[in-house]
Amino acid sequence: MLYVLEYKGELIQTRYVFDDVYMTKEGKWASPLKPKGLYNTIFTDLFTPKKINFITPIEFEYQDVFFKQIKENFPEVYTKINDGKITVEYGYYIEDLFEIRKSGLLKQYDYLIK
Repeated sequence: MLYVLEYKGELIQTRYVFDDVYMTKEGKWASPLKPKGLYNTIFTDLFTPKKINFITPIEFEYQDVFFKQIKENFPEVYTKINDGKITVEYGYYIEDLFEIRKSGLLKQYDYLIK
């Protein structure tokens, strides 16, 4: 999902703010909690991640040397960790994701968000 704002009649894509989204079995779009390096790319107190039934399972591989950090940063409440893979079962629907981004990375554009 790209974030585009209108400024003086022109559409402008925000820099460095985007989220990958996947279709769910319910026909909605959602973004999984996902690793970047060894940390989640979305971290918020605003919304609790929801269990999401993605059409295709969302999996990420990791190296065994990072197993301790993976266990600390990806609680098994939200993920399944085994055989060098993290299977993500939780995330945010796009409506919640937009609110999360508005309070964080998009906050600098408050004057443009209606």
